[in-house]
Amino acid sequence: MSKYCPGTDHALALAWEKIILNEKLYDELYIKRWTNAPMLVVEDMEPSGGYLIDNSGGGINVKTKLLKESDLADGGSYARFMAYDQAKAAAGKTGNDTLSYLDADTTQWEGENKVPPTLGQCEYLEEYGGYWPPTSTFDSIGPALTGSFQVTLKDGSAHTVRPVWTYLLDSVKECTCEWTANITGVNAELIREACLTWATRPEGQRWGNGGIHFQLATDQVGDVVQRTRTLLHLCHLTGNVDTPAGNRGPTRAPSLGAEGAGPLGPYWEVTDMTNGCPITTSERRRNAPCPITRS
Repeated sequence: MSKYCPGTDHALALAWEKIILNEKLYDELYIKRWTNAPMLVVEDMEPSGGYLIDNSGGGINVKTKLLKESDLADGGSYARFMAYDQAKAAAGKTGNDTLSYLDADTTQWEGENKVPPTLGQCEYLEEYGGYWPPTSTFDSIGPALTGSFQVTLKDGSAHTVRPVWTYLLDSVKECTCEWTANITGVNAELIREACLTWATRPEGQRWGNGGIHFQLATDQVGDVVQRTRTLLHLCHLTGNVDTPAGNRGPTRAPSLGAEGAGPLGPYWEVTDMTNGCPITTSERRRNAPCPITRS
């Protein structure tokens, strides 16, 4: 009989996450630009918010303790999530003036007006049969991932805030390889070796070593939401989402088609739109509700 314990892959994933964080094997630019890691949490604030756009084409009513422009000023947007901006602090700003926002409706950071690259601006990766768009960087701001800061809400109350990233670090403090070995039956050294092999990029490689395709079996357990969340954390942390051999992101989104790289990226040839869903001529003939095919 096997000494390994089926159904304990969540514990294994948590140990991997701790290793990746401790060894700084994460893609820091991606984490700052495209996740909520730098967004500030106000623990002693009543959750607030409103409807935000989601991938279904509709919206979802989100109430959260993440600091928003609407928490700081009357008339502010609840879709603008605040981060501590190290560039503003370095320029001598203090208090609320050190904050910059990510607008969730436009997916633009404060002061930016990014546009999708054209196909001609993308690098063709012959080995993968697709295109690699230019890296999206910050123009002038520098969101912090760690630290604690003081802010003043619109009611005049002062609060200490921390980035979401610090809560992630805290959440896996106890998830050592030894802790995981006792749960899974897998040797602690093998846990560490396997994680480092997967998460360490070869020098010069711009994406991770491949996603974790966990399929249906992972859904058949009681902690499916947290288990899946942790597995996807690993993929996002290491640059294995929407990259060669990586996990796919949402595909129900508009695209600029063959002449440009929209939210779907330049991998996809789009000839028409139906209900906000990109389709190709061949797929239209098959009457698929939301088809997307690779060009």
